[in-house]
Amino acid sequence: MEGEVSFLKIRFRQGIEKYNIIILFLMCFFAMLMNIAPTMLIPTYLQETIHISRQHLGKINASLSVIVEIMIICFVGAIGILSDKKGRRILLVGGFFTAGVFSLLFGSSHILSDLTGIENPIFFIYFFRTLLGLSLLFVWPQVQSLITDYTYVDGRGKAMAVMGFMYTSASLFSFLFLARLPQYIGLYNVFIIIMILGILASITSRIGLVDLINIEKHKKVDWKEVLKLLKKSPCLKITFSTAFASRADVVILAMFIMIWVNKEARAFGKTPFQAMAEGGITIALASIVGLLCYPLWGYLVERIGRLRVLVIGLTFAGLGYVLIGLISNPFSIWMKVCVFIFALGVNGSGVGASTLTSDLAPRNIIGSLLGGYHTAAAIGIMFFLQVGGFLFDYLGHSSPFVLTGIADLAVVLFALFTWKKAHKEEKGIRNSKYSS
Repeated sequence: MEGEVSFLKIRFRQGIEKYNIIILFLMCFFAMLMNIAPTMLIPTYLQETIHISRQHLGKINASLSVIVEIMIICFVGAIGILSDKKGRRILLVGGFFTAGVFSLLFGSSHILSDLTGIENPIFFIYFFRTLLGLSLLFVWPQVQSLITDYTYVDGRGKAMAVMGFMYTSASLFSFLFLARLPQYIGLYNVFIIIMILGILASITSRIGLVDLINIEKHKKVDWKEVLKLLKKSPCLKITFSTAFASRADVVILAMFIMIWVNKEARAFGKTPFQAMAEGGITIALASIVGLLCYPLWGYLVERIGRLRVLVIGLTFAGLGYVLIGLISNPFSIWMKVCVFIFALGVNGSGVGASTLTSDLAPRNIIGSLLGGYHTAAAIGIMFFLQVGGFLFDYLGHSSPFVLTGIADLAVVLFALFTWKKAHKEEKGIRNSKYSS
């Protein structure tokens, strides 16, 4: 069609230039970087700079993340509606900028505590982590909404796979490179680098992205339409359940492996910085495997369908996590084997669920429906982190992984139970009024 552009064999809508697409995928990288960096650095920051007791490290880390998820539950839907009305780009630009600033302020909690005379910096830690989480709500949901805006149903799965590829590349970069920087330049300087990257991403988004909301007239957003779609769609029930059960998978991996290795470092003759580096290698293994699997998931999601990819991915991810229940040494080769099995599937479930949800979203409420999807994910993350943090401290260090793995496998059973209706709906998407 005249005015359309094709990139990576994906057809994009009229009004989009090739440089817009390249920058959007680059912003996927920075969106994940801004999300993963605090999670990666918090355990070492709390233990080495704030001197939090190792006994309470799991609970405090989990509670910090739970506060962020509460913010997501409270505001991501409203931000989705706002993006449908005002556009994605302006929210993305502001989100990147404020996320960079709040990242540095979070890493300055001990300095602010000294300046204000407050003996315990924990107030500033919770305060700025909450504001950082809120600012990131203007970042990562807009990236997925923009990809949905820019694409058609045919090829959208490949675009979501590219988004996931960039997410995983950012995670790999963080755990292979950023995780090692504190040993050489100090932890505080890493927070400064993160702030600079956030501001650069904000400027780049402002210059290089366009909003299709300026080209197409959007209807008034109605939450009742979102709820009606969810109620009648078996596919959305599966994707929302997947978001609840599996969105915490990567967060659980990043958080609890880093806490685990930091807590057990001395028992295995390692310094906290050495433990953080080795934990980063384990997480990097998952990132590398996931990265290599993305082209396959991008191909399969178009060839065999979103639902099948979702189920296959959840099965591998759930199995890998359940097997971690047999592990007692986080530095062992068997831990890496379990993480390898997990990594084979985790990105498949994400590509399948996010693509199918985007396919089912009417164009006038893309942001709103995805806001509901992210809300379900946030509730799941809050639940699994809170319960996982408690289990980590009082039952066993592998407990958070086992809990999340069981949830993944439970969604697989639910999908199989409703397969006939869901598969019929998926097949009808291409002929529906929303497939254009």
